[in-house]
Amino acid sequence: MPPDVHYPDLTPPPGWQSALQGLQVRLVPPGETLADADVCIIVSPLVPRQPLLPPPAQLIEETLFTEARQRLEIVSQKGPLPDKTLGGIAGVYFEVECFVRPASPRERRIYVTYSDALCYYAISLLARATVFARFVQIFWAAARSIRPFRGKLLHPTGPSPTAMLYGD
Repeated sequence: MPPDVHYPDLTPPPGWQSALQGLQVRLVPPGETLADADVCIIVSPLVPRQPLLPPPAQLIEETLFTEARQRLEIVSQKGPLPDKTLGGIAGVYFEVECFVRPASPRERRIYVTYSDALCYYAISLLARATVFARFVQIFWAAARSIRPFRGKLLHPTGPSPTAMLYGD
């Protein structure tokens, strides 16, 4: 049985609708759907802190690199820049202007990852360039409302039941 998936505890924009896409929660403005929205806020599942995970800025850079290798053409990029939630969780963000190849309309995006001793909290804004400015403050209000995870951490008590053990 897979572990439970937890999401950041945040205050979504009033009236925005949520939909699950893969493991991400996508928020869209009232009256819009994922299929027709010019903007969405993406809330990613919490990622537990691990000793070998890179810092938040590097995670975002690796995400951008991966997206650029697939279909995202990055026109300009700004960051990492520091940010903090209202509750004091520190993080970084990148702002990106881009389009999806071969020739989709220009987009502007904000990728944010906050982190504390327990988790990484990731949230992003994707918007057509023509509407981006209308939604930036709404996005930051949601992002900065993220509260620390209050659940219980589970530590492994042994090897994975699906792990293969090799001997010489």
